[in-house]
Amino acid sequence: MSNLRDIYLEEAEDLFKKMEESLLLLEKSPDDSEVLVADVFRSMHTLKGSSGMFGSVNVADFVHNLETVYDQVRSGKARLTREIIDCT
Repeated sequence: MSNLRDIYLEEAEDLFKKMEESLLLLEKSPDDSEVLVADVFRSMHTLKGSSGMFGSVNVADFVHNLETVYDQVRSGKARLTREIIDCT
């Protein structure tokens, strides 16, 4: 099980890095928000699933809530704000 946990932690680290890169690009290029928000959402979705599978309930719950916010942004029901980016 330790090996699987190591794989999960490595994947989580990669997903966090990818989200950070997309969020930094989003700050610099808000015109590309559709693609970048989709990238962040996809990384969150994967992290949520992996975290739930490995029993990291707090991480899965937190990411689920963020994913809900980003889904609102993706669908145009909410505007992406500095506060949302900072929370992510």
